[in-house]
Amino acid sequence: METFYWITRLDNIRAIVLGLIIIMAMMTIFTCLVLMARDDDADERDKAKSKKVLRITIPSILILFSVMIFVPSTNEAYIIYGVGGKMDYLKANKTAVGLPDTCIKAIDKWADNEINDTAETKGGSDE
Repeated sequence: METFYWITRLDNIRAIVLGLIIIMAMMTIFTCLVLMARDDDADERDKAKSKKVLRITIPSILILFSVMIFVPSTNEAYIIYGVGGKMDYLKANKTAVGLPDTCIKAIDKWADNEINDTAETKGGSDE
């Protein structure tokens, strides 16, 4: 049950990460604008602080984008969990492995019977 809980929280985690990306991007843009607007004779300590902010925010944005890429949405996680579970089950169950072959043979036999019945019906009405 813990797995399903975390799957339902994935959209919220992605929303928080997206919010952090937006905040970091705004900080980066603001810092760049401040650096461009400053005069050459501006305080060196203020410039150093601005550059430090840029050195922190830009890598943080890249890391957060990586998190957004690799954390699936809730729907994607359900698909991954469901399909993965079914694949494991099908590999482990010998009856399930033989089932597709049996189904194909049954469909083939049914189709042959339908074709023969149709041919007999058409042949009988022409005479």
